[in-house]
Formats: sequence, structure tokens, C-alpha cells
Amino acid sequence: RAELLNIKIEINRRVLIARIIENKDRDYFLTSIANEQVFSLLKRQVEYNPQNSIIQTGMDIIIISEFYTQEYIQIWLSKLIEYIKQKHNIRIIFGVGEPCINITEIRRSYKEAMKALDASILVNNKEVSFYSDLDIELLINEFGTSITNKYIKKVFNTMDRDQIVEYLPIMNSYIKHNGAIND
Repeated sequence: RAELLNIKIEINRRVLIARIIENKDRDYFLTSIANEQVFSLLKRQVEYNPQNSIIQTGMDIIIISEFYTQEYIQIWLSKLIEYIKQKHNIRIIFGVGEPCINITEIRRSYKEAMKALDASILVNNKEVSFYSDLDIELLINEFGTSITNKYIKKVFNTMDRDQIVEYLPIMNSYIKHNGAIND
């Protein structure tokens, strides 16, 4: 089947997952139209290369891309994100998995891209998150909500409200700067 579609199975690929972040001020009908506009735009950008494919499933847009460097993907996605913001007033974020050296590893790259996307939504609020850049986000993402809440209570239990308010910017800086506290 791949030969019929002119798809080369032996090339390296990478999975990217995009998600539109809901605008609370926009009603559902307009959001649905915006989702279709964004998907159409991404589809045009992705399918110029016959080795790339794109599908939409629920809230997510999944791109299986020919392998490009992390730097190239960052630049490309940053330009797309900015264009979508300006043209449609929509916030979109991406999670990017590690490269696959063969077609059987696409599932792994997909799971990594999903973890990077989830970490972006829950922890680091980046527009583009690469799985390879995650560290503490991976740990937080792997624990269930109840374990995470127990840990938070344990860490902050002895602090009063003022101390917690003072401590939060330090934690945000730690996460934002990949394990460092400096600006």
C-alpha cells in the first residue's frame, strides 16, 4: 500500500501533536469553525511533502512528519503559531516526539508527543514542547492526580499562605528554566 501512495517506509519520521486551546469568550460554533480553519491551514503546510501525513482526531491534530531537526521544527512551528494567532485569534500548542528510525516506532513517538503536549498544558505552558526537553514535567505527568496532590500537601503542609505565595515564583522559575532557578 505504501508504494501505491508513494510513501517511503524506510525514512526517519517524527510525530507532532497540535491542540487548539479553547477561547472561553468564543462560543462552541465559532470554535468548531476555527478548528476546521486551523486544520486546513496545517494540512496545506504539511502535505506539500508526500512523506508527511496529517489527521484530526477529537481535539488533536496529529502530524507524522519526515524527520527534521528540532531547530527547524521549532522555527517552523513558531511561525505557524504566530500566523494562526494573528489571522484567527487562536492559541495552538504542539507536543513533539523523538525521531523514529523505522515505521514501527511511530507509536512510541506519538506517546512522547502526547506527553510533551500534556506537560505543556499542565506544567510549562510552552507553545512548542519537545519530549527530549522534558525532565521534571515527565515525572509530574507520570504520577496520578492523587499522588501529585499528596506530594504537594507534603511539601507545602508546614508553610503558611504567605510562604507559599513567596515560594511559587521560585518553583515556576525552576520549571521554566529546566531545573535552574536563575533568570
